[in-house]
Amino acid sequence: MNTFTLFKEGLFFKCYNEDAMVFAKLVKPYKVSTKYVKNIGADVLSLGFPVSESEKGKLTFDSISEKPGAVKFDAGSDKVTFSLKEDLKQGFDNWCEAMAKEHAVLYNNKTDISLPAISDPCGKALPAILRLQKNTSNAFSFLSV
Repeated sequence: MNTFTLFKEGLFFKCYNEDAMVFAKLVKPYKVSTKYVKNIGADVLSLGFPVSESEKGKLTFDSISEKPGAVKFDAGSDKVTFSLKEDLKQGFDNWCEAMAKEHAVLYNNKTDISLPAISDPCGKALPAILRLQKNTSNAFSFLSV
């Protein structure tokens, strides 16, 4: 069966890559961040929200489960796994490419649409896009969902 997982990391629940896509598209469009992870030699996309959101009832596991049509969820001390009826993780590369296009990089006060060819949109192209940013505080602005 297909699943997506939220990992409890300190005061936050986080999900990664395809799981972040499922969450952002179907549950709540939180901001997606990227970080290069040297051990795997690739960028990892992540999305997170405070544990207090679920504790206060603003984003319950039942409501998270309902939106992508999960048949059940298992909540452990360090993660929550949602069992999905169908594979909702297809199209990850297209989603990454669409995110990059939707939030085109602003460069020299104009939109630069001549981004590097994106054959692996969530892998090696993101660092090239980030290097185009002059203002490092806005380096991830194109990823906000």
